Amino acid sequence: MHSYPNGAPSYLCDSDSLKPLGPHEVASSVSSPSPFSISLSQTSYKSGDTIQVTLSGAPFKGFLIVARKAAGGTTNIGKFTISTNHEKTMCTSFTGVTHASRDIKTSVTANWTAPLETFGDIIIKYTVVMDVTNYYFDLNSSVVKALQPTEGTFFKDPTCGKGKGCYSNCINNECDWETSWQDKEDYLIISLRSVSRVDNVYVSLGFSNQSSMGTALVYSCVLHNGSIGVVPGKTNGHRYSHSNLTKNEINNEVNNYTDGLLQCTFSVQKVTNDSNKYNLTESWYLVTARGAYNESGLIRHSRIDRNVTKDKVNLTDSTTDVHFSTVVPTATVQIGTFGKDSDCGSKKGCYSNCINDQCDLLLAWTPKGNNFEMTLKTSAGNANDYYIALGGPASVMACTVNQGNTVDVHASHNTDGYSNTQLDNSKEGLSHISGSYKDGILQCTFNRVTSSTNNSNIFDLTKQWYLITARGPSSQGGRLLQHEGNERFTSQAQIDFQDVTVDISLEASKYPMIKAHGCLMVIAWMFLASIGLGFARFLKPLWPNSMPCGVKVWFAMHRAFMVLAFVCGCIGFILIFAEVKDYSKIQGEFYTKAHPILGIITTALLVINPFMSLLRCTPDNPNRVYFNWAHRAVGTIALILSTLAITVGLYLPKAQVDTDAGLIIMIVYSAWHLFFFLIMSVLNELTVTILGKKESKPKKKGNAYVMNAVDDYDKIKETETVDTKPVPPNDLLKKFFMSLHVCVLSALTIALLYYIIVGNV
Repeated sequence: MHSYPNGAPSYLCDSDSLKPLGPHEVASSVSSPSPFSISLSQTSYKSGDTIQVTLSGAPFKGFLIVARKAAGGTTNIGKFTISTNHEKTMCTSFTGVTHASRDIKTSVTANWTAPLETFGDIIIKYTVVMDVTNYYFDLNSSVVKALQPTEGTFFKDPTCGKGKGCYSNCINNECDWETSWQDKEDYLIISLRSVSRVDNVYVSLGFSNQSSMGTALVYSCVLHNGSIGVVPGKTNGHRYSHSNLTKNEINNEVNNYTDGLLQCTFSVQKVTNDSNKYNLTESWYLVTARGAYNESGLIRHSRIDRNVTKDKVNLTDSTTDVHFSTVVPTATVQIGTFGKDSDCGSKKGCYSNCINDQCDLLLAWTPKGNNFEMTLKTSAGNANDYYIALGGPASVMACTVNQGNTVDVHASHNTDGYSNTQLDNSKEGLSHISGSYKDGILQCTFNRVTSSTNNSNIFDLTKQWYLITARGPSSQGGRLLQHEGNERFTSQAQIDFQDVTVDISLEASKYPMIKAHGCLMVIAWMFLASIGLGFARFLKPLWPNSMPCGVKVWFAMHRAFMVLAFVCGCIGFILIFAEVKDYSKIQGEFYTKAHPILGIITTALLVINPFMSLLRCTPDNPNRVYFNWAHRAVGTIALILSTLAITVGLYLPKAQVDTDAGLIIMIVYSAWHLFFFLIMSVLNELTVTILGKKESKPKKKGNAYVMNAVDDYDKIKETETVDTKPVPPNDLLKKFFMSLHVCVLSALTIALLYYIIVGNV
């Protein structure tokens, strides 16, 4: 008679009752109560949990154990591992465990590991064979309850740091965003998981050499119109583009979107000859992001939905388990949107950024007697300290969350262009306050008095006002920290708060005056002044026999460029004062506060220097050398300070500039200036050395038009008449480097103007 001494037959893996056939079909199963039982190390489970399963009872020879849904079905769930040679795993992906020999045994133990996805409550189903004619089948353990994560989260992968590297925002093993990778010899298995309640979103993992948003190789898990796929791409600064990688570079793709959980698992080679891909055996900063997706590609994510590891990560280290250190929250959140209030424009006035009735920022108000009922609502992502504020030019009401659980409303006022100060009584004029912070959505509802006779910082809402809203990080006690420029929105017209038919869309403030100021200063200093100073400093000996308009060529060029720089600089200075109406007090990093100081000093030097030139003495005056050095020093100091002012200005919120790209441009600009100065100084010294050997005595003095410092060549040649001066040595080299100087400055100026005008989009 046929038997199975080395394990149960494979057909039982899909059997409903696990009833053996073959040699057992001639025998009847034992009808008495089973002398066997299953004991479990725990009575509930969550994804990735491991439960010890022990089968014990009367002596037996064979067995089969699987895990299935308590509700029924033939699908085996999870996988088993064994610790002795008395058992062996079987079925697809080790979803069952059976005997390895016909030896008599009274107990066996195996470990069952739950899958990452949720299958609900389960049971352990088993069959036990005592001998060839006696067996028990369709036996069940007690129900193992499936634990459910908090709404809007999923359980952390239990293998994080134990075979997989992980980078996530998990708290107490509950996450709404997790990235993991597993080293598999020549390739990496990457898994991206994120909670999303809407379609057309992405979650991505990038590898970068920079902790800032530099160049990165990016893999994105994209949900688009119900379809899921992995898309390769690259970032350059804050801009994303599809790379030349094809889908052939991504293998073993397994994607899923169930119950609001988006997940992609795929493999990529660690080393490849493709120049678009990185060597993943090296350490990289990990950059994760998520946001909205449309037909044209990824839409720029928010800063609260972008995270970068503090240090570079070794992707072959399976013990890595790093928690997000979220970048300061400032920008529009695409994931975690909410529906628009259906009363907007009929029963409530509204100001929002809703698209197709999906919003991530909404302000609503309703007049109620002597009060206005107001609602402030925004997506806040994973931020634990955040605010959304509503106000006019000075009167502000802010809905804040601190430490992820304390929601409150505070009244404050803006004391100047940037500073916000809470009222002595931050609840003055406010009542009936309620709020919540759940699933990344911050919301406050409250009543605000229509007007106040006791406090001028509580504006009268019966009047019309421009509506300003902003959002950003908050500190303890609900105090508002500096938001970024693209997180401040101003209505295009004054709003009547008593009109409930108002329903308008907000747009980020563009600050055209500030951008014009920046453009003019860049043109004035990076281009015009840099070229004008170059002519005066290094090109005086050139074109010795040309006198356009009765002056030397270098002087004509120097004067033209510096006059234009003076005009642009003064207009730019006037524009910024017209915009801020006062001295600009800046909150934020200490270096950003230096921008107005540097700007004022630089502009003062810009004005002083041409007036100094009007007071210059004649070339043969013994004091002329002091004027030359003073004039040169003022010009050089102004150029250095202007470079610092422009660089610092890139980091101001209202500039709305891609700071990474802008900083690179300014570094290249400074490096080029240093190179140009050194090479031209060397050429000057060579000229002086050569001519110094030729000249033995002075000649009759000709005309002189000196505005900046007189170089040594002029001292040697200043007595020559115009029509007898020879072409100086190094003439062609100097002209070549000056032409190159103009080309480089033109390119850098145009590049920076582009980033200022286009903005950080």
